[in-house]
Amino acid sequence: MYESSAGMPEMLTMIDDNDLLPSAIAVPTNEGGGAAIGVAQCAFGEAALRQMGLSNKVVITGFKRLMGKQYKALPAELMHTLPYQVVETETGGCGIQIQQRVYPPEYFAGLLFLHIKQTVEAQHDLSLKEAVFTIPAGAEETQRQSLLQAAEIAQIRAIRVIHEPTAAAIAYGLGRYTKGYCLVYDLGGGTFDATLIEIHQSQFKVICTLGDLFVGGKDIDRLVVHEFVQAIGAQDPEALQHLDAVALRRLQEEARKAKERLSEQEVVDVSVPYLTATPSGTVNFQHRLTRQRLEELAAPVIEKTMGIVHEVMQMASLRADRVDNVILVGGASQMPLVYTSLAKYFGKAPLCTIKPKQVVAIGAAYHAANLSLGSRKYILFDKIPLSLGVESEGGHMSVIIPAQSDLPCAAQRQYQTTEDWQSEVRVSVFQGNRPIARANRHICDLHLQVPPLPKGVAKISVQFVLDANGVLHVTASSGGTQASLSTDRVTDVAEEEIVKLREEAQRYAKLDERVLRLKRLSRQAHNARDLMNNMRITGPLREQLEKVAEEISCAINHYMHQATDDRALTKIEAAPRLRSVEALEERMRQINSALSKLYTENLNV
Repeated sequence: MYESSAGMPEMLTMIDDNDLLPSAIAVPTNEGGGAAIGVAQCAFGEAALRQMGLSNKVVITGFKRLMGKQYKALPAELMHTLPYQVVETETGGCGIQIQQRVYPPEYFAGLLFLHIKQTVEAQHDLSLKEAVFTIPAGAEETQRQSLLQAAEIAQIRAIRVIHEPTAAAIAYGLGRYTKGYCLVYDLGGGTFDATLIEIHQSQFKVICTLGDLFVGGKDIDRLVVHEFVQAIGAQDPEALQHLDAVALRRLQEEARKAKERLSEQEVVDVSVPYLTATPSGTVNFQHRLTRQRLEELAAPVIEKTMGIVHEVMQMASLRADRVDNVILVGGASQMPLVYTSLAKYFGKAPLCTIKPKQVVAIGAAYHAANLSLGSRKYILFDKIPLSLGVESEGGHMSVIIPAQSDLPCAAQRQYQTTEDWQSEVRVSVFQGNRPIARANRHICDLHLQVPPLPKGVAKISVQFVLDANGVLHVTASSGGTQASLSTDRVTDVAEEEIVKLREEAQRYAKLDERVLRLKRLSRQAHNARDLMNNMRITGPLREQLEKVAEEISCAINHYMHQATDDRALTKIEAAPRLRSVEALEERMRQINSALSKLYTENLNV
């Protein structure tokens, strides 16, 4: 919450005097399948987590990862970590099944928001009607829309949805007047993001962002739990057979607490009385964990995050010493190992004057004040991760808005018909960085009526407008007619798919370059055929051209067919019947040279 009279954000507390609420909801399983589950029937946050393993409760965690996702796109590793059944809905989305009823994940997010709204209003005598929400940097547009649906369930109007790294930068930008480049290191419970932001004259501009949806503090917790289980086995092998879900949940809780305490202490003594029982008696767990041992366990996780940080710096073509500030976000980022790793990489200590667990909320509160008070203290910019364009003649990707363009943005290009007396054109929109259109991600198709004229006469204007919410508005016009559509599929792309598309652009660069060269040869052959028709040329030269044109067409079909095949790079060399691109280029040069000579002689006659 932003308290305007004080000029500073105030973190409001919940019932247990905690200003943080884990995204966990304990739902009763014995209420029957009739009425929908309501807030009054549920426990939230830590109270919900304490009910993990009870026979009459199911604890819903991880539902945020299901929001806006297609069921078939869910990674198997995610499905295995969820303590409930996820089913496919009629629309292909994700549903959470509780007994005989299936709920969308947005419903539980809405319950959580409603619980927060009701608690805050009751405890602090205020009315909560509007809010600024935050989402991870790699979130899809469908996730943004799902978040808005959850807000509607809680009867809260979302006045803006901003990226978490941007919110963190706002918190430090306004509080400390940070300038230059900031690297936001966001290590939460289940995800990691690294985002490079440029801050100058109160403007916040996202330069580059990368993340991993399956790396977080919980991975370190699991490693610590494994250490605990090994210690239990060493003390009492029989006890391993009696570790049920409740016992493991207690170990997980102790692992999390030990990890947090070791941020301040060198050694912690873990004590879990009455962990479980065996025929031999009660098992009480005692274990001493040192910071050094915790860092040994956590090292692979932190090293993976630092690899992503390095990749962000490479993508931005920025040296580490050019970064002015490093901002820590997320509870797991408070580990001393994170602090020292970042300090070593960037040569400066990360900022930690604002608690990493609170920095995103504080930044969102500042931004809410900025909007509600009509202030223009700062401006936000986001970037599109992949180029946007249309398929042009020959299957080329004609880029209209390049990758890393700021949001919002607009651009326009002119095209022309490619066939005589064409009455309709299809504008196919693609997203990606490969020069072959259909090797990229298809977004939508737009059909436009055009005047039936000889090819090249009718002109088509295509305009892209990408608004601040990531919605693409496409408009095509020609000869007084116009067609338009809007789509949110531009930002409906997961972080892992963005990485995949970028990697494919690099991996298939050799293949794409060959296809483009072949398409240039195809156009040359087409032009040569037109000239021969005009000059009424027949005989050996015409036969050579037709043979070369056929070989070019076969090569294009072969390489285009392999354009999205993972085995494409090996198949390039595994097609002995195909003449090399270099050989085809040489033959076209010879044909063009002979044709040019004939054309010159014809002019002199």
